[in-house]
Amino acid sequence: MRESVGVIIAAAGRGKRFGREKQFIPLKRRPLYFYSIERFSKIKEVKEIVIVVPKDRIKSCKRYIDSKKIKKQIRIVEGKNTRTESVRVGLSNIFLSSVVLIHDAVRPFPSISLITRVIKETKRFGACVPVIKITDTLKIIENGYVRKTLPRKNVFKAQTPQGFKKSIILKAYSLYKGDFLDDSSIVELIGKKVKTTTGEVTNFKITFPYDYQLAKKLVGER
Repeated sequence: MRESVGVIIAAAGRGKRFGREKQFIPLKRRPLYFYSIERFSKIKEVKEIVIVVPKDRIKSCKRYIDSKKIKKQIRIVEGKNTRTESVRVGLSNIFLSSVVLIHDAVRPFPSISLITRVIKETKRFGACVPVIKITDTLKIIENGYVRKTLPRKNVFKAQTPQGFKKSIILKAYSLYKGDFLDDSSIVELIGKKVKTTTGEVTNFKITFPYDYQLAKKLVGER
């Protein structure tokens, strides 16, 4: 029997580094968050999508998503003050699935092949994270001076979607409170090994204005 997949799209951030809620900015006349919904909706195994947004965005998101007639169960729920707490809300709204993917709304370009690979590895190993190898030299800086240069051989950048068996991620969230860098770091705390798969350079996170300009170029927007 095929395990169904639920997706949580984290879109409740306030975008302090960007200067506005970047997940709602238009990209070729569509809000940024919708790119993720569209990608995941094309995956047959995905049965439900939960998008977590600020309270004042719920109605406008519902109107827009309803107008696109996506053929998946989509729930729009109110987020909290931190990403970790917002994901916790998302998890409580996954009802149909035994596998959960958690994705940042500000990563609009995960490929179908990447999503499919994360699902496959999650089903096999229980937890899977896409990663990109670091190519730059890493330095620890204190008071404007280099304190240490880090070896980069085993250092990678984590991306989303991150996949988990629902039972595993629920256990991790039930045992640990607070705010975490990503969801896999919580799962690591319960002693679960997290499998990695190769991420994609185009699956970048829009954090600063120049990331947005790059995204516009990728979709052919002047």
